[in-house]
Amino acid sequence: MMKKLLERQKRENNIIIANINEPTGTNKKEREVNELENVRKIFGDNDFKTRDYKVLKLGSYKQNKKRSVKIIFGNSSDVYEVEEERNIEQNTCFEYI
Repeated sequence: MMKKLLERQKRENNIIIANINEPTGTNKKEREVNELENVRKIFGDNDFKTRDYKVLKLGSYKQNKKRSVKIIFGNSSDVYEVEEERNIEQNTCFEYI
């Protein structure tokens, strides 16, 4: 019971965005930089200047494939603030990435 509660609290710090095109770049580091730029396009640069976060791609890399991105914030209040500031609701679709 306690393990499930801790896992749920941990997931509260995450935002997952599905079906984002693979970033361009010849190596992993370039793709990570491009991925961060894509995330900033969605949320705006200001949302990330003062927050502790990490961006991860889910799944393995394949050129021209769409994958999900997981944004892990330092605490759940950052998630709620970002969602509220951007009027993001659960299952929102971002077409322009």
